[in-house]
Amino acid sequence: MSPFIPFFVRSGDKAARRPGDRRGATVVEMAVVMPVFFMLVFGLIEFSRAVMIQQTMTDAARAGCRRASLASCNDSGVAEAAARD
Repeated sequence: MSPFIPFFVRSGDKAARRPGDRRGATVVEMAVVMPVFFMLVFGLIEFSRAVMIQQTMTDAARAGCRRASLASCNDSGVAEAAARD
């Protein structure tokens, strides 16, 4: 008795003769999944960098404002404090 072969598989196909032979399927699946995976990973990295830059700019503005609130401060001291932090 032969194994069940679906109607959409032609009788001459290798898949009908050897159901365990899937060498090409792995390569095709990897070719479909890997670009999506890499886009997600690089997107996460870029989003993290954007958040880091935003936090750096916020800290620099905070340091400049803190320095500007002092009575004994001039404009160059504010710019220096913002650039240092």
